[in-house]
Amino acid sequence: MSKNSDNGYLKPDKKEMIIIILKSAGVVILLDHFFYRSLWALIFLIPAGCAYMILQIRLQKDRKRNSFRQQFKELLMLSSTLQRAGYSVENSIQKSYRDIRYMFGRDSPVCRLVREVSSAVNNRSSAGQVFINVGRKCAMEEIEDFGSIYEIAYKKSGNMSVIMDRAAESIIQRTEVENEIYVSISKSCFEMKIMNMMPFFIMAYINLTGRGYFDVMYHNLPGTVVMSICLVIYILSYAWGVHIVSIKA
Repeated sequence: MSKNSDNGYLKPDKKEMIIIILKSAGVVILLDHFFYRSLWALIFLIPAGCAYMILQIRLQKDRKRNSFRQQFKELLMLSSTLQRAGYSVENSIQKSYRDIRYMFGRDSPVCRLVREVSSAVNNRSSAGQVFINVGRKCAMEEIEDFGSIYEIAYKKSGNMSVIMDRAAESIIQRTEVENEIYVSISKSCFEMKIMNMMPFFIMAYINLTGRGYFDVMYHNLPGTVVMSICLVIYILSYAWGVHIVSIKA
């Protein structure tokens, strides 16, 4: 897949970026409080916060990609219905815009995609190439494959509506399977989040019930070394958990 920019299709907006930055800062403060309780340690924990922020941006893009996938599926279903009613492929996609905008909002990725396709059709450019470009930029094989089939069908000048209808049906089925996988993985992600927070809940509970229990671990070299080892183990475990739940069939 292409590593080009997605041109804003999947990029977190300002509100989402502010939330991600605040969460990353919160992670740094949380780690400092439980492992070091030192203002100086905050400086050394900044890379961990940056890594967490990068990870959250990637996960946010994955969530948007899955949402875009479902939106594209709805577009194909609407387009296929209109094609069976006699509309051409291009017109069926353009006619679907009103329903798509009502379902997902004007600023949704699928509405932006339809506007780009409409612009290409009006300018007598290749609509199929629009799908291919967007699919590559967003790393979405469904959209790229649809564009490739569109280009082939258009150049062959065959029964284009029938070909695209069958292609849409195949892509819809594949998208539904991928969504089931995504939902299954999401459940595992939720369980992982709970397990990731358990050490902090346990430490907080011990702090509440036995004040000063962990004081021996702070502001001295042996305690700092032990807590640093624990922190490294925790970060590696967290990274491994993220890797496991990120594996897709």
